[in-house]
Amino acid sequence: MDMLRKIVVPVCSNMQQLFMFSPVTVTRTFSVFTMKIQEGASMPRQLLTPTIPTLVPTSGFKVVGKLKKRCKDCYKVVRHERAYIICKTKPRHKQMAMKKDEDKTWILSDATMGPKRPW
Repeated sequence: MDMLRKIVVPVCSNMQQLFMFSPVTVTRTFSVFTMKIQEGASMPRQLLTPTIPTLVPTSGFKVVGKLKKRCKDCYKVVRHERAYIICKTKPRHKQMAMKKDEDKTWILSDATMGPKRPW
């Protein structure tokens, strides 16, 4: 442990002297210091300025297993093999039926359901 102290202390003192007396690092730290003051001074102005929303929030479709009408203005539509409930008065009532798995929609004929293969 004493050996480490003997090695580390001279290295640390050399590093401190290098950074303390180097004119480049002194000016660099000064410029960073002044930049932080300028950013801090302009910060309250940025917080007080109003922001204009670029996107208008809208209600999306709820994906549900069983569709149900929630008010008298809701109506049912079928598009692209999927059922929808759409409401003009309250957009939060919009619903979409879950899509069935592909293997659940196969149409099997007697040719593909035979217990024995002819070959």
